[in-house]
Amino acid sequence: MFKKGTLTIWFDSGDVQLVLYRKDREQKLLYSGSIDRLLRGSVLEENKSRIDNVAIVFPDDWISRSFFPFRSPKKKYIKPFILRQIKKLTDQDDQLAHYHYYFLSDKSDEEKGLYVYYLTRKDCLPAIRHIDSLGFNISLITTPGLLWGEKLKGLFKKKGIENAALLIHSDDRSYLFMYHRKSFVFSRGFDFSDYSQEEDAFQSLIFETNQSFIYFTQRYKSEVELLALIDTTSSEEFVTGLKEHIGKEIFLINTASARQCSDNSEYDLTNSNFQHWKYFCVRDFLNATNVPNLLPEDELKNICYSCFERAGVVVGTVLLLIFMLQAGWMQFQYRSLLKHMEAVTTPIESDMNSTLNKWSDAANAIIEKATQPSISNLLSEIGSIDIPFLQLNLLEVDLYSNRGLKVSGILKTEDTRAFRKGIELLMNKLATIMPPGTKIGWDDVTFQRDFQDGKKMCFRFEIRTEI
Repeated sequence: MFKKGTLTIWFDSGDVQLVLYRKDREQKLLYSGSIDRLLRGSVLEENKSRIDNVAIVFPDDWISRSFFPFRSPKKKYIKPFILRQIKKLTDQDDQLAHYHYYFLSDKSDEEKGLYVYYLTRKDCLPAIRHIDSLGFNISLITTPGLLWGEKLKGLFKKKGIENAALLIHSDDRSYLFMYHRKSFVFSRGFDFSDYSQEEDAFQSLIFETNQSFIYFTQRYKSEVELLALIDTTSSEEFVTGLKEHIGKEIFLINTASARQCSDNSEYDLTNSNFQHWKYFCVRDFLNATNVPNLLPEDELKNICYSCFERAGVVVGTVLLLIFMLQAGWMQFQYRSLLKHMEAVTTPIESDMNSTLNKWSDAANAIIEKATQPSISNLLSEIGSIDIPFLQLNLLEVDLYSNRGLKVSGILKTEDTRAFRKGIELLMNKLATIMPPGTKIGWDDVTFQRDFQDGKKMCFRFEIRTEI
């Protein structure tokens, strides 16, 4: 989607980092310094030719999260309702209130309403307006807590939980992100630079983490079920001590398997100078509708329409190619039929038997050509066969020289008996799709057990038959 790169602007109190994410060169730090110097300087304009779009990442404490009871079934009332509620709570600039993200409460034990994230710092608007005035396409406005929540979705699903915390620990600073019902609720940062003794810093972290868990339980009437941990110090002693004092299940995310930067060791994830941007890549910013996005609704719709427009061009091009191939194929069939028709209309030769044989051969060729199935239709119908745990890897149809069908794939079943039933079901479905007279039996099937996937036995198979 992005030929150049996605520029992310990471704000952190009075500082900011500009990081360019690209498919080929991964990530590159373009600027690190004060926000004022960035807004007054020319670093953004100097790199404009390398940038396709911009994602802005504000600190978590620059936004708020609120629940607003809302019972109307009509979506058109949501936006004006949210704007009124934000203005009541914050007394903010009308423009700032438009920067929000919401989702509906969908739990049976919850009051019907809206959960809303919204910007609360007036410092946000000058930065957004400055970036916009330079002609950049802002596609995403979010925070680290919202970004990390998107990354943790797989863990929530794997563990079957809804309430969790993420602790990212480095030598001099740690971050704690809290998630209730899989949604980000708050974060805290702990600075250990003033502690001369490592043990004192550790005890402070334990105290602050447990206090956060207590507040979470009181505020959301739920217990933290799991603590996900990223330890950039790679200290086994720290992990062991944390397990003893936290009293929660700890899921260790190994930094060695986290996203590494290909530029140089300055971006090594295991060093103490932790930065959030080192853990993200261009894929995390490609789809602005995946991550909770605080862009105004109208601007977000424009991004979606742009994506649909690009997708429409691609789909249209593919369909045009298909129609051109189909037209060429029909023209080939037409010419072939004409050739055989000419044989039918040639003058009757003296040898009546020879002439009748030619007529018969030509008639058979005409019937064969006219009744010949469409390759594209056959492939489409075979590809649409739906059998649980069946994966088709290869489809080959030859209607000319060998007139054959080849289907290969993988089928996951509990045992050999279930595998035979699955293959027989596939053969029956193929028989209904193929031209009349096509016979498919076990003599046409070869298979072997390949690997074990949990409780499932995986079989590779191949079906070859004549049409």
